[in-house]
Amino acid sequence: MSLYDDLGVAAEASQDDVKAAYRKAAMRHHPDRAGGCAGTMQTVQAAYDVLGDKTKRDHYDRTGQSDIPDKQSQLQQRMMQLFDMALDGQLGDGDMVDAMKDLLHRTVGQIRHKKILREKDMVRLTKWSSRLTIKSGDNLYRQLAATKIAQCESDIAEYDAEIDMQFTIIEELQNYEDAGLGTPEYQFSVSPGSAMP
Repeated sequence: MSLYDDLGVAAEASQDDVKAAYRKAAMRHHPDRAGGCAGTMQTVQAAYDVLGDKTKRDHYDRTGQSDIPDKQSQLQQRMMQLFDMALDGQLGDGDMVDAMKDLLHRTVGQIRHKKILREKDMVRLTKWSSRLTIKSGDNLYRQLAATKIAQCESDIAEYDAEIDMQFTIIEELQNYEDAGLGTPEYQFSVSPGSAMP
């Protein structure tokens, strides 16, 4: 069962719909009301805590996870991935720290390129969103365009967060130095198109 099911809304529900569903469920299930249930209310509250917050909801929609790892945990996990790549010999010859920084800078360039493409998509969708009108009823074209624009905005925010994380890792690498520089047993090979996972 998903958090959307717990709250009784569709995955496409707007933030206002989520809030309205929460209020309705809270009135029905609050333990101080006749027929209310503390367990059900906790389930409804937990669902709203995630779905009522746009950042948490975006994370839940992408990953299926309701908890967003804190930045320090993410940093440690990403540093371990990078060090694992180094230990597996996936980084270039020479100074290992410089090779890691170079990899991170290339990754930032790739993410920035993806971000530019999504920004162009968003501009196009925004321009085209009003192209079709309807004589009566809901304009499904505009609703779809609005959904796609919201996805672009979410993707762009995700790219910005990822770029920030890459630079945080680069900053953290300032605390490391390669003590084995120049010795053959510390030489690595790298494929030119490598990027962070």
